[in-house]
Amino acid sequence: MELFQKGISKVLLMPSLVFAYYCVTKKVNIKIIIIFFLHWWGDIFFLGDSTYYYAVFCFWLGDVINAYEFYKKLLKFRMIYFILGLSIVCPPVIYFGNFMFIKHVEHFMLYVFYGYITPLSLMVIFSLMHFCEKINFMNLFFMIGNMLFIFSDINVIWVSFAERYYLDSLIVMVTYVIAQMGIINWYIINENSIEGILLEKVKKII
Repeated sequence: MELFQKGISKVLLMPSLVFAYYCVTKKVNIKIIIIFFLHWWGDIFFLGDSTYYYAVFCFWLGDVINAYEFYKKLLKFRMIYFILGLSIVCPPVIYFGNFMFIKHVEHFMLYVFYGYITPLSLMVIFSLMHFCEKINFMNLFFMIGNMLFIFSDINVIWVSFAERYYLDSLIVMVTYVIAQMGIINWYIINENSIEGILLEKVKKII
């Protein structure tokens, strides 16, 4: 299962999602390609122990771009929803970070962890804000996907630095695949619906 997770699901997932985006939309979206290409390179680098930090950087940069895109697509930044997201995401992340890196790993890695987890946490918060401002299945799947994303990464960190547990590779793989499917689904529906709205406005003006 671990071999399947690293050798097949993680390495082939990103190209498959980019191809799926093209098949559905019939468009080559450079932004989508860059985001998923970074995550794909992260998966490749993650296969080797000596390239672990390269993997972390690729994942981090892809998450930064994702978080920014999620923020840009908000219809309105509502502070009450942002605070709600912070109150949901921050306590477990802070608890895990302090428990994991103070008790199991050198203290310096705590700062690396918080630097890495920050854009991923913002992805969860912004996805929750999208769901709160427009409650539908697409935004629900999007929000759940981002929550599974951070859950999957925390599991990877735990397995890498602390200890293995029963079915850990299966849990990481399944949550990671569902998470990325939720994100690419949101991009497919959200970006193309926005383009459709703009096109309709142009038609009315003409």
